[in-house]
Amino acid sequence: MVFFSRREINRMRTGNMLGVLLALTVLVSVARGFSQRNQIGQFLFIVIGLVALATIAIALVQLFSYRGSTKAILFHQDDKMIIATNHLHDGYRLRFFRDLLNDNITAFSDDEREQWSALKREGFNAVFKIHGVRKPFILPMLFLVFDEVFVSDHTNRWDYFDCRNTSEPTYSRRGIRPFNDDSVLPESKRQPAT
Repeated sequence: MVFFSRREINRMRTGNMLGVLLALTVLVSVARGFSQRNQIGQFLFIVIGLVALATIAIALVQLFSYRGSTKAILFHQDDKMIIATNHLHDGYRLRFFRDLLNDNITAFSDDEREQWSALKREGFNAVFKIHGVRKPFILPMLFLVFDEVFVSDHTNRWDYFDCRNTSEPTYSRRGIRPFNDDSVLPESKRQPAT
C-alpha cells in the first residue's frame, strides 16, 4: 500500500506538465521539418510524432487522475470515536485502518447511520466507529493517510491539522471546522445557541 505525500504528488504533476511541453515542442519540430526529409527521415519523424502523442496522452491521464485533497473528521465521544471522510472511493485508506484495528472497529446500527447521515450534505460520510483505542494512537494514523484532519473532542472543541506537506504536523489550529453549518452534526456535537 503506497501513500503519496502532497509534495510527491506536486513533483509528479510538475514532471507531467514538463513532459507535455516537451512532447508539444517535438510535435511542432516534426511538423516543421517533415516535408524537408526523405522517406526514411519522414518515417522516423512519424514514429517520433507518435511517441510524442502517446507521451501527451499518458501525461494528461496522469495529471487528471491524481486525487484531490482528502479530509477526515474524528469525532471523539466518551468511549468511542467516529471517523468521517470525504473520499469513500479511496478504499485502501479505510482498509489500512481495518487491518490495524480489526477487533476495535464496529459497523453502525441503523439509528447511528441515520444520526450521522446529515454529514453527506457537506460531502462527508461517517465510515466506522472505533472502540477501546485511545486518541493519541489514532491521530498519527490519520495524519499519515489523510491531507487534512479535523478533530472534535467530547467537549466540542475543534482542532485542525494540516498534513499536506508532512505526515507529522507540529501544531494544530483551534476552532477551524470543516463546515459552517452545525445542522449536519448530531445534537450532541452542535454548538450551543448564543
